[in-house]
Amino acid sequence: MSTNYSESFETVFDLEEVQAVILQAALEGNSSCLEKLPSLISVMDEPFRTVATLIHSRIQQGEFVDHNVLAGLVGQHQPIHCDANGHPKQLTASETMNLLKTDPVQPGQAEEYLDLLTQEAIKRRRVEQKQQVHGLAEQFWDSPDRLRVELKRLESSVLNSTPNNELYDTTELAEMLPYMAALEKRQQGTKFQGFDSGFRHLNHICDGLNTGLFVFAAPPGEGKTTLAWQLACQVAAIESVPVIFVSLEQSKGELRDKALACLSHTSYRHIRRGQLKVDDLAWGKVLEAANKYALLGEYLTIVEGDDLTTVGLIRQIASQALQLSKASRCLIVIDYLQILRLGKEDPNRHDSSKDRVDYIVSSLRRLARDLDACVLAISSENRASYRNKSALSAFKESGGIEYSADIAAILSRGPHSDSPDVYRFQDLSIVKNRNGERGRIKLKFYMSQARFEETERDELFDEDGSTEK
Repeated sequence: MSTNYSESFETVFDLEEVQAVILQAALEGNSSCLEKLPSLISVMDEPFRTVATLIHSRIQQGEFVDHNVLAGLVGQHQPIHCDANGHPKQLTASETMNLLKTDPVQPGQAEEYLDLLTQEAIKRRRVEQKQQVHGLAEQFWDSPDRLRVELKRLESSVLNSTPNNELYDTTELAEMLPYMAALEKRQQGTKFQGFDSGFRHLNHICDGLNTGLFVFAAPPGEGKTTLAWQLACQVAAIESVPVIFVSLEQSKGELRDKALACLSHTSYRHIRRGQLKVDDLAWGKVLEAANKYALLGEYLTIVEGDDLTTVGLIRQIASQALQLSKASRCLIVIDYLQILRLGKEDPNRHDSSKDRVDYIVSSLRRLARDLDACVLAISSENRASYRNKSALSAFKESGGIEYSADIAAILSRGPHSDSPDVYRFQDLSIVKNRNGERGRIKLKFYMSQARFEETERDELFDEDGSTEK
């Protein structure tokens, strides 16, 4: 019997008997065996493969065949080669026919054996296809275009060689072909793969706002909502993709006023409290900012969260936004995850806040993966961690962030500002980055204008958490 296949599968039934019964049933005129025989010939072992070919050829010509006729055909054939315990062996016609002698085929036996051999065939072809794909990948690893062509050729070859595609298993091909198309599409010479955040150093360290879960924490009053909202507006403006901002604390009006203050470099408090006069220069800037903000309306969705706001509801809103915009990716911002609710469909076995938050974090990561989205979630911070800005323990009520988040960051006060009434320095420390460096992004926070700016430098962390010199 042939053993030229991978040991990644194991046959636990008598494969010789299965093949012999199928051929016996074919000789008896079993319609299922006659129908499926062509697609199974290539995965049969010798001498059954040669015998199946002779039977199929005879029937295709509309001629009669039984054991006696088959014996004559086998006798006219060259000696059949097979492997006996791994050693080549030639079988005479008599030895070949002896292998085919079976007891009468029982009702239903042929159909059951067809299923067994079909599953065996699928296993073997899957292994063969993976070996072929990996071989092509090794041969053309430096030429994606050529690799894609060869994969397409392999796919066509498999389809053409399998009657009715009954045993066509594309496990590896189905994954490799779209992967190569996506790989080629990505090769546009861009410096980062995620959304352009509008912050150059953040793009550099984090590869933009890429698909996955990005969590950042800060103590109260450090501007985490302001930063998240600014990122949302900048992605909408630069990328023209759906941006869903789920606000569980601030109203739509507050966020809109912050956007106008940021865009116009005007006091948020003055806008909020109506302290601007319509003939002021500042009011003219606000009107210009309003025009800019209006252009973002096509892409921005603000969700004022309540007790009914769950990950399931956010998934539904984001899916609808993607469908309406015909976009393939989106940005979802959660402010903030500690007060996000569980849905009725979620498990209710969460005895502590930590268990609940850990489950929500895992759900958000699945959401990012399923929708090819960047999910940016704000987290509250442990008071005990206010002084340590490079520790994952800073994230309140969650050990799950350490494992589930693709990127985790901490927003904290930087060095003292020379103009504290105008701005203060803030550091965004990337303490976990699954696919890149850790580092510190230097920011200026103009509190009155609800606006952040990057400074001209950033720092990368060494393995021990210290900064590189």
